[in-house]
Amino acid sequence: MLTLKDAQKYKDLLAKQFSKIDAASNDERWNNFLEIKEAKFIPNENLPVVRGLLEGKNCLAIKDFRNIIIQNLKKFKYCTIIPVLFEMTEGYLMPELITHYFKITSIVLSEEDMLDAYTVRYRDSNHSLREFCTYARSTIDARLQALECIQYVASNPRCINDITQEKVSL
Repeated sequence: MLTLKDAQKYKDLLAKQFSKIDAASNDERWNNFLEIKEAKFIPNENLPVVRGLLEGKNCLAIKDFRNIIIQNLKKFKYCTIIPVLFEMTEGYLMPELITHYFKITSIVLSEEDMLDAYTVRYRDSNHSLREFCTYARSTIDARLQALECIQYVASNPRCINDITQEKVSL
C-alpha cells in the first residue's frame, strides 16, 4: 500500500521539479506545461488540480492525492505528469524524483501490472547523451514509449544509442 508519507514526498518532489523549470512566473511555466504534447494525456478536469500540485499549493488532501496516484498508475501504468516534466527539463529530471517515482510505481502496480524498468539512451540535437527511464514489457515497448514521449526521438529514431533493462531495488 502506498503510504501517505510516500505520496507527500512525491507531491513535494513534483512541485520542486516544476519550480526549477526556467520561466518568469508560474503562469508562464504552466502555459509551457500545457504546450507540451504529452500534457494532452492528462484529462482536462484534472488540470486545475495538477497545476495546484505543481505550484506547491495545498489544493488537495494528501489522502485524495494518494488515491489519484493509485488510480492513474493502475490505469496508464505510468504517471502522466512525468513525461511532460521530462520534456520541459530536456531530460534532466531530478534523480530523487526518478527514484521515488520508480518506488511508488512498484508499490502500486501488482505483479501482473508490473513492467520492467528500462533506460533508453539517446543523443539529442546537441549530441549530448540523454536518458529516458520508463517501465515497459520489453525493449521494443521502451523504444515505442521513447518515440511517443520525446519529440526529438520521434523525429530522429536513429538517435537512440541503446536500451537497457534496469534492476530496481527498493
